[in-house]
Amino acid sequence: MFYCDPPYVGYEDYYLVNTIDHEALVDGLAGLEGDWICSYEDLPEGFEDVYVLDRDEKRFISNGKRGSAKDATERLVMNFDPV
Repeated sequence: MFYCDPPYVGYEDYYLVNTIDHEALVDGLAGLEGDWICSYEDLPEGFEDVYVLDRDEKRFISNGKRGSAKDATERLVMNFDPV
């Protein structure tokens, strides 16, 4: 089982490594032989034949104010049926 939590699409500048190639990551995941899970908010292009679970959450990334957060939906994308 492999899990990855890359910078979300459109939020790459919040991280020290802001040059992620989401298309290359999606292609790399598709080439794996084992089970994998990847978390995203907005799914990048290229995810096909995958399962997606949505989870509502609050995001606190660099907002600078204790107690304030943006509502967000985290999507867990996986190449296996989670049930």
